[in-house]
This record gives sequence, structure tokens and C-alpha cells, in this order.
Amino acid sequence: MMKYIFSILILALFAHTSFAQLIDREKSNLRQGNRAYESEDYASAAEKYQAAIGENAASQKGLFNLGDALYEQKNFEESARYFDMAAQLANDKALRSEAYHNLGNAYMAQEKYKESVEAYKNALRNNPQDNDTKYNLMYALNKLQQQQQQQQQQNQDQNQDQNQDQQQENEDQQKQDQQQKDQQQKEQQQDKNEDGKPQEMKKDQGKAANEMTREEAEQLLEMLKNQEEKLQEKIQKKKAPKKKVPSEKDW
Repeated sequence: MMKYIFSILILALFAHTSFAQLIDREKSNLRQGNRAYESEDYASAAEKYQAAIGENAASQKGLFNLGDALYEQKNFEESARYFDMAAQLANDKALRSEAYHNLGNAYMAQEKYKESVEAYKNALRNNPQDNDTKYNLMYALNKLQQQQQQQQQQNQDQNQDQNQDQQQENEDQQKQDQQQKDQQQKEQQQDKNEDGKPQEMKKDQGKAANEMTREEAEQLLEMLKNQEEKLQEKIQKKKAPKKKVPSEKDW
């Protein structure tokens, strides 16, 4: 029994020692990161803050300071992520308010004005007397209004351009349809003219032929009659027996 209790005490002492060492390493990395940050060596500061978070994933100061170091490097998207994590984990209203304030700044830098407004409001919920946050909130609201107006104007311009394009497309289609219609009418008229002219010529030719028949009909018939009579005469002469002519001699 004594050995069992002794083992528990050893494990507890070891765990306490290990936890204390983690805390010491976290604080050491934070201090080194702060010195690098003050020297404006933001990349080195970020590495030390990340090391502190590696020792303690719930390090509120490590998360907050890493967000600051990334913000100074203009890595606004990543800095916003760490500010948000710091705000969620902060058990102190002052630290939570500062994390939301900086989160609003990170969103502002990305022109995410709607998100920045919400972040500043959360900062003021935790520290209503923060004049800097009030100022930033008003600034963000103004930028958000401008952004919405600009977006609305862009939508109107886009709709207008689309309407104009549609109108132009309709006009072009109507023009094309009219051209096709005119072409069809032209082709139909040409076909009608081509079909009509020969018919008129044939009619005229027929009329001329009829007129020639009437004019020459009698002559032609007369000529045929005379030719027929002559032909008959010839035929009759050939077929008729020769008459005996009395001889002048006396038998």
C-alpha cells in the first residue's frame, strides 16, 4: 500500500515538474518573441510565438501576439484567424476586447467591412468605454455603406449593360430577319419574272402563229387544191387508155 502511494506521489511530482517546465518554456518563448517584436523583427517574433503555442496550445497571449506579428507582416487573413482564437479562449474581458478590436482591424485591412463591424461590436460588448474601438466602428460603418452603395451602382450598371446588350442583340436579330425576308422576296420576285416572261413569249408566239394561219390559210388551201387537181390529172392521164386514132390510110 505504501509503495502504491509512493508511486502516485512520484508521478504527481513528475507531472507537476513537466507542466512547470512547459509553462517556463512557453513564457521564455513569449519573452523572446516580445523582444523580436519590439525590434520590428516580426518574422522571428512569429516563430517564437508559434513555439510558445507549441508548448501550450491554449496560450492566450501566444495566440494574441502571433496575430499581431502576422498583422505587421501584412498576413491579414492568418492574423484574423489567431485573433479570433485568442478572443474565443480569453477568460479576461480586457484581453477579449483587445482581441476583437484587432480582429476588426484585420478584417478592415481585407476590406471585409461587414465582418469588421461585428468584431468591433464584440469588442465594445466587452469594453464599452473603449474610444478607439468606437472610432473604428464608425469608420467601418462608413466604409461598409460606401461599399454597399458602390456594389449597388455596379449592379445597376451591370444590369444596364445587360439590357443594352440584349436590346442591341434584339435589334441585330430583327435586322437579320428583315434582311432574310427581303432576300426571300427578291428571290421570289426573280423566280416570278423568270417564269412569267417565257409564258408571255409563248403566248405571243402562239398568237402570231394563229394570225399567220388565218392570213395564209386560203392561199395555202388553194395551192394545195391546185396541186391536188394537177396531181389527179396526171394520175388520170396515166391511167386512161389511149384512144385509137383513125388511120389516114385507106385499107
